Amino acid sequence: MQSPSQRPPQAADVKLCQYLLLKELPEATLSYILAFLHGFNLAGRPAITCKTFAAACQSKALCQHAFSRDLEKEQDQGLPAQPGRQSRHSAKQVAPPLCLEALCRVSNNTGDSQSHALLQLRAIAKALCHKSFGDIGYLAAIEGRPALLQWVIGKCDLDHLAGDPSAAMVAATSNHPRTTALAARACDLDRHHGRFGTALHQAAYIGAAAAVAELVLAGASVKSRNLAYGQTPLHVACSRNHVESVRILLEAGSDALLQDQYGLTAEGIAATMQSNDVLRVLECH
Repeated sequence: MQSPSQRPPQAADVKLCQYLLLKELPEATLSYILAFLHGFNLAGRPAITCKTFAAACQSKALCQHAFSRDLEKEQDQGLPAQPGRQSRHSAKQVAPPLCLEALCRVSNNTGDSQSHALLQLRAIAKALCHKSFGDIGYLAAIEGRPALLQWVIGKCDLDHLAGDPSAAMVAATSNHPRTTALAARACDLDRHHGRFGTALHQAAYIGAAAAVAELVLAGASVKSRNLAYGQTPLHVACSRNHVESVRILLEAGSDALLQDQYGLTAEGIAATMQSNDVLRVLECH
């Protein structure tokens, strides 16, 4: 007769050991285990052999942590008021292929934020399993989810997303500075999107000052000219009366005396477009 130490472990024994292991593990260790949850879930269901890992995924507190770290949006920066005029060369964004905001509307009858995060995490991970990396990259850029964008870097071409903008362009025109800074390290900042120009042109056009600052910091050229009118980002910002973006571009070394294809300097285009707030900034400069 075999002694207890010699007999093969039974399923009940294994389950008990796993339970005790999970119960006794310090939260720091469980947090480390759960650090792999995001990519693991997107790759597919946890393997049947990873029961301890799957059990860790049931932790409400850890799922709240994972959701906040990997999927939550960065703080909204907002955009300044846009002038009433509309350029025929305005860049148009393609609608995102998936909206995580819709998936986050999970019923939370208990009022328990941690349980809510667990349901959100599961719903989102399940939905993303069926999307391409390019779709996820576009979604992360337009909604300002830097950790999600980080996850797809190296897995798809972030310079050519749906509609052909780069992730840097999409994030910048949504004025998501953290996501823009991350995308800037993975994208070609000299790339032009048709006649709309570079990511810096596009951010300057809508006055996304926080994104403009990040692009300048990342090394985006302030001298690049778009194909629409041969204008620099400073020209574009002046034409739209975006004061804060103009200040950032001037501090970054933009030349206010450069002329566009019609011979207009930054001051000239500001006067032509009646961008009076910008004119005062240029006069002080």
